[in-house]
Amino acid sequence: MTDNGSSLRVGIIIFLLMSIFLLATLNTTMTPDISTTTIISSTETSNRTHSVPSKEWITRQMDKAYRALKSSYTPPSNYTEVTQPQTYYRPNINVFLTAIPKNGCSNWKVAMLRAEGVLNERAEEHVANNAEWIHGWVSHAYRMPQYRNSWNTTYDERIKSVQSVLVLRNPWVRAVSAYRQKLSSEQRSGGVLYGLQKWVVERMRGEGSWKGKDDSPSFIEFIKYSIEIGGIGDRHFRPQWKYLSHDLIRYDHVIPLELAAQMVGPLFAELDIDRKNLEGSYDHTSDPRNQSSVVKARELLSSLSLELVEEFYKIYKIDFMLLNYSNFTDPNFPLPVGYY
Repeated sequence: MTDNGSSLRVGIIIFLLMSIFLLATLNTTMTPDISTTTIISSTETSNRTHSVPSKEWITRQMDKAYRALKSSYTPPSNYTEVTQPQTYYRPNINVFLTAIPKNGCSNWKVAMLRAEGVLNERAEEHVANNAEWIHGWVSHAYRMPQYRNSWNTTYDERIKSVQSVLVLRNPWVRAVSAYRQKLSSEQRSGGVLYGLQKWVVERMRGEGSWKGKDDSPSFIEFIKYSIEIGGIGDRHFRPQWKYLSHDLIRYDHVIPLELAAQMVGPLFAELDIDRKNLEGSYDHTSDPRNQSSVVKARELLSSLSLELVEEFYKIYKIDFMLLNYSNFTDPNFPLPVGYY
């Protein structure tokens, strides 16, 4: 009996060791083939690091979205034909930027204008005291639709070697942020769109029901209104993919806004821009999963029924594909899925 018992114990031990080896092998083979780079966050005071997606991983994700859009793009990129009003060319630094509203576009515009040498001391004071000023005449002249009118072949050769930059954001967080700033009564910076506020309220409650500027639609009314009309056309709510000129160009640098703090240093170094950090960050929380905008988005979206969530998701489906963005139920929300 002793020999049999010993043999049995040995057999069990061998079985357990083989099982552990097999599980380790399976975990290795099931891990996505995604290369990542670890960069110390410029906003961190500790040794904590975040993993950021590689250019190769980002390109693969973007290509999936382009295929879904049936993009007719053929290389090389044709920047001179881009007509999207949210696209900007800075000839001195030779950088092409698509600044999508609600994706930190004010900060990115300011950073590029500084690098371009446009902002003097007086202009810097305007920027500090009036964020909306940066969206006006100081940026207007650099928008591609206007720039093309006075181009006269001046930059035809130079723009062939341009570095193009695109900043994307988790669609859930962006949509909630747009609602809170442009439709709700939270009195956030940027200004409420009262005309749109009135349309939403009266569509949901009946004609003549809007009581004035303090009468904002609830979050669920905003969701239902968006679903009924197939998505709000205002630029703050418009899906991100509609800004991409995907039939004409491909971007050299695509930055998830959630990881911009970690990625902007290497990006600006590659662009040979002196400023290594974006200033005026909306939220200085080091972990993007704990930022106030993310916490609020999770809270509001969790209050919706599954049916409403699924219908609202359809409006931004392609936006989720762009960087394989996570759902608000994911523990790593709002980060892209699969790179970490």
